Amino acid sequence: MIYQISLNGEKKEIQLGDKLQILSQLVECIESNLNKETQVISELKLGGISYDWSTHGSDIEINSNQLSEIEVWTKNPKEIAIESLEYLKKYCSILIQFCDDLKPLVFEPQFERFYVQLIDGLMTFSETLSVSKKILLKESIQNLDLLENDLKSIIKDMHDSKRDSELEYFKLLLSKYLPQNLLSWQNTGINQIIRLHEV
Repeated sequence: MIYQISLNGEKKEIQLGDKLQILSQLVECIESNLNKETQVISELKLGGISYDWSTHGSDIEINSNQLSEIEVWTKNPKEIAIESLEYLKKYCSILIQFCDDLKPLVFEPQFERFYVQLIDGLMTFSETLSVSKKILLKESIQNLDLLENDLKSIIKDMHDSKRDSELEYFKLLLSKYLPQNLLSWQNTGINQIIRLHEV
């Protein structure tokens, strides 16, 4: 079925599936009409309502009424990667503060809930960093790879030391090694990725 959408403010007709029921199906159809090297969906509106489809969940249900008004905005993948990295520099401060707040709670009754939040935050940081590096850098950079591997190793050691109730080592990871790694990304690593991309 042919639908008229607004793409970056301009009207365009595109072919969409006949039985679109969930958001991910719609996103896939729209993406199939884009140049993936230069266009990535940055914002999507259905019936005037904005959806961050990456966080709303890919299985959110949609109906035919919403498809009568589709607005799509795109950005260059490299532009999105740089924006993500700039955000990660600020996110480092949040994670470092979270480490500091978590230290007095280690293995206390409320510790588990905050620990899960920290690990989720670290995994989001690590995954966003890895994707951005792949988009922006043409080749592997040794010191950045070492810093990234160090972060992954710290996350693994946190899991292991928590599982094995190694309290002192866990506290050391939380108070020293993890904040040091995050500071390295914040002060030098992320800026290096952006600078190398611009060369």
